Amino acid sequence: MFPAPDKLLQIAQVQKSYGTQGEVIINFSAEAYDYFDEKRPVFLFFDGLPVPFFVESFETKGTRKALVRLTDINTMSRAEEIVGQKIYIDPKDYSELSQESELSEENLTIEDLAGFKLFDQNDNLVGIITYIHDFSGNICFEIENIDSYIPYHDELLIDIDIESKEITLEISEGLL
Repeated sequence: MFPAPDKLLQIAQVQKSYGTQGEVIINFSAEAYDYFDEKRPVFLFFDGLPVPFFVESFETKGTRKALVRLTDINTMSRAEEIVGQKIYIDPKDYSELSQESELSEENLTIEDLAGFKLFDQNDNLVGIITYIHDFSGNICFEIENIDSYIPYHDELLIDIDIESKEITLEISEGLL
């Protein structure tokens, strides 16, 4: 049985195909490096449903890119089909991501905000944070169904509710 789509955690995105054997170049956060192994699947969405793939090979290219081969992606045309796709994992497959460890203000990290609802200063729901980007120390949130990134800085933080998984930020006019 497939995991519930809203419970999956985005860890990477396919940037481009590479070669003729189905390899792809992916962009991933440094924290996601340990989630690429041959024993547990990663998920890509097709027709709105998560489809599992196993990592056959993973070769880092710098700190945030890797050359990856996934099961059943073995031609250039198959690799081209997944360019732009986001790559997810099921947090239940990883004990360090399981819900058993309660989030608190003391142990909350910026990466923990993935899955939180983002509100603006007027209490309008912006969307759900799907991915945290670190552009050379500039943190930006990727929000589902929005084509732009929302910058994060401690000075923009208005409120955070860990129990409700909600964060409120001062968002500049014109970003949405």
